[in-house]
Amino acid sequence: MKKRSRRGRPYRSLSQSILGVQLDLRDLMRQVNAQLLILRMSKNKEYYTHTPPPTSPASTRSALDLILSSSLSTTNIPGDTPGRNELSLRNIPRSSTSQWESVLKGYVILRDLERYLSRLVRDYTLLRAKS
Repeated sequence: MKKRSRRGRPYRSLSQSILGVQLDLRDLMRQVNAQLLILRMSKNKEYYTHTPPPTSPASTRSALDLILSSSLSTTNIPGDTPGRNELSLRNIPRSSTSQWESVLKGYVILRDLERYLSRLVRDYTLLRAKS
């Protein structure tokens, strides 16, 4: 009789678990590619083909803070105090967030997800080669 998990399912072997992870990664990569395709298609629309409106130094700083805080948000260090970038974002009124910043934030999130998936695939490949 096979051992069962808390949910009553039989435990899977390592190769079955790796296959499950591989299928999940495939599905996730397809989802990310679909999102990137949608983002590229939306850039082709007239609204996104125009350059963003001229920015003042203050709005340039807020967009830069948005990029920096989005890329830094993936590295949470316990006991870390919020940096200048995070504090300045809290002071920006919600109504001042433009469509351009939303697209930029989406791009940064998708870029970070792509990096994470690349590392995950690399680790998976190494694990698969060892077994």
